[in-house]
Amino acid sequence: MPDGMTIDIDGNLWVACFFGRQVICVDPKEAKVIRKIAIPSKNVTSVCWGGKDYSTLYVTSGALMTTPEERAAYPSSGGTFAVTGLGTKGTPPVNYKVNLDKLK
Repeated sequence: MPDGMTIDIDGNLWVACFFGRQVICVDPKEAKVIRKIAIPSKNVTSVCWGGKDYSTLYVTSGALMTTPEERAAYPSSGGTFAVTGLGTKGTPPVNYKVNLDKLK
């Protein structure tokens, strides 16, 4: 099940797969999964780019909705993982200021 997502500098979509134990990279132009990264957690929740040059993919996971057997099999569930060496990177975040009073 897709959960959190981010894009890289090439426009590819990186998707955290809740219940899927992985992150997938999708080329939207070809509508194809072009990469899969196994994560040692049953519930992969979100992804974002970070690090000095945005070349590290940070992956969060959750331990909720897991059985005792699954928690034993995936003791890193609930942790955050840093994936490097992907050959791509993200872009710096865009800051935006919202005046919530004007939204009322």
